[in-house]
Amino acid sequence: MRVFLVLVCALPSLAVADTQRPSDEQFLDKAFSISKSEVQLGQLAEHRGASPEVRDFGARVARDYQQALDTLPQAARDAGVMMPTSIQREESDFYTRLMRLYGKEFDEAYRDHVLQGNQRAIALFDNQADHGNSAALRQWAATELPVLKQHESIAKRDLSRM
Repeated sequence: MRVFLVLVCALPSLAVADTQRPSDEQFLDKAFSISKSEVQLGQLAEHRGASPEVRDFGARVARDYQQALDTLPQAARDAGVMMPTSIQREESDFYTRLMRLYGKEFDEAYRDHVLQGNQRAIALFDNQADHGNSAALRQWAATELPVLKQHESIAKRDLSRM
């Protein structure tokens, strides 16, 4: 009877640990989706932004995320994980919404997306760098993390004033 109780008590803690550590596949899917959509959004901001801060930031984000995407397939192969081929609906829906905006309205929507989305991306990459199963994806996330933190710093400095 005591053995049974110990096993039952241990099971909930295992379930909690599993929900806090996404699989490498889940990370790869989300990281690819974020990166691909940020390239697209950055390019859109570069061409459609009303302020020079939005245009410059968009160009930088598009360039940096494209560089990350260029190295991701090798990390996925090394991890034995299949590369995703499309972005998640949340990201594509935002791109569609942003396509309808112009001028100051565009800049404000892009700024809000950047300030909120960057925090989520940092948390995702930080978690993978610390707890991911695959050494290749842990390394990839750790390599990209300083770039994401730099984006956050620049966004807070340059885009928060708008």
